[in-house]
Amino acid sequence: MKISEQTTCFDPYFASFEESLSARSYKPATLENYRYLLRRFARLLEDEGIAPSAFAAELGRRLPTTPKSQIKVSNLASLFVAHLIEIGVAKRPPLTPAQAERTELPTCG
Repeated sequence: MKISEQTTCFDPYFASFEESLSARSYKPATLENYRYLLRRFARLLEDEGIAPSAFAAELGRRLPTTPKSQIKVSNLASLFVAHLIEIGVAKRPPLTPAQAERTELPTCG
């Protein structure tokens, strides 16, 4: 088995993540690249004993955008975290005070 194919703690969520992105017209090659990057990152977490629940901050810090893929890692992290929240695996973090204040602003209309 290739290193890129080794099972990681994120693997149970790839099928539903990829289905949700396919429904939004993401291309198979993009999904394959996302899976590769997420597996790479999960192995880093496992090697260093970092809990998967702390991965979002680490993901953005650790996986650079490569010229070939042009993937913005922060976008990938946001998509994956949003999916984990949507399927009930992760909890939405509490709002910061600034975010809470913005939600209280009246809307124009």
